[in-house]
Amino acid sequence: MKNNKILYPIFLLSIILGSCNYENPLDTEQYEKTVYLIGASDNLLTKTLSYSSEHQNTFISVGVSGSLLIDNDITVGLSSHNSVIDWYNTKFKYLPTDLKYQALDADFYNIPSYNVTLEAGNAYAKLPIEVTTEGLHCDSLYALTFKIDSSSDYMVNKTDSALIVTFNLVNAYSGNYIFNGVRQQLDESGNVTGLTSISNTLRTFKATDENSVRFYHEQQAETVANIKNYGIVLNVSANNNVTVTAWEDFDLVEGTCTYNPSSKVFDISYTYHLGGNTYRMEGAFTYQVEEGGE
Repeated sequence: MKNNKILYPIFLLSIILGSCNYENPLDTEQYEKTVYLIGASDNLLTKTLSYSSEHQNTFISVGVSGSLLIDNDITVGLSSHNSVIDWYNTKFKYLPTDLKYQALDADFYNIPSYNVTLEAGNAYAKLPIEVTTEGLHCDSLYALTFKIDSSSDYMVNKTDSALIVTFNLVNAYSGNYIFNGVRQQLDESGNVTGLTSISNTLRTFKATDENSVRFYHEQQAETVANIKNYGIVLNVSANNNVTVTAWEDFDLVEGTCTYNPSSKVFDISYTYHLGGNTYRMEGAFTYQVEEGGE
């Protein structure tokens, strides 16, 4: 009898719940659906591309906000919007020494279509971009711009509808390296008169074309102002021999270098004039694997 008293309320509750049409609120859209450009909230989106004689492929993404996936196809029309470059430079690149963004010349890119279709069941779709990186200057800030013009369904997001795409140009040798070596001061006959150890100096190797990188001499600050006087270029040949040249005004006398692709180490020796003296730098640059990289 006691068990029946316990079971009866449970049985009654099950009948009541079974007779109700329960609706999960998450089964309905919780937010206003709008069409937007992914990355537009940050204004600027950087794409990493390799210097190459072949076209490099990248993309931007168009998304639809909301808690549910769309249940029908949506066609979104985009266009170029280069006036946003001037706005960005004025707002964020206002110092006289700041490098300014410039629109990428039409000869260097191809966009097969400015229309993109978001298919039912998806949250976003990609708009393909082809970029020719050969011939782009490593110190220029190139930009492609996009703006949503139309959507076959849903409103266009008012704040996330315009985007600037810029590029980080790399090659097989660019990245961060640690230099360990020694600086030798030489007399007029080439004899060593002094030694200074250079240890654990972080240097950034910046790609300048498909097979060349530039770094700053010794421990010079890696600033735009120092490129002209302290920039050094390494050009890697097919057999991993390396040509050492000055970027512009660094007073380089001569240099030799080899590259080990297995260990990603540059062994280097170069002689130069600085402050009325002659020096020879000898040592090795060892590639530093970025977190999450190889």
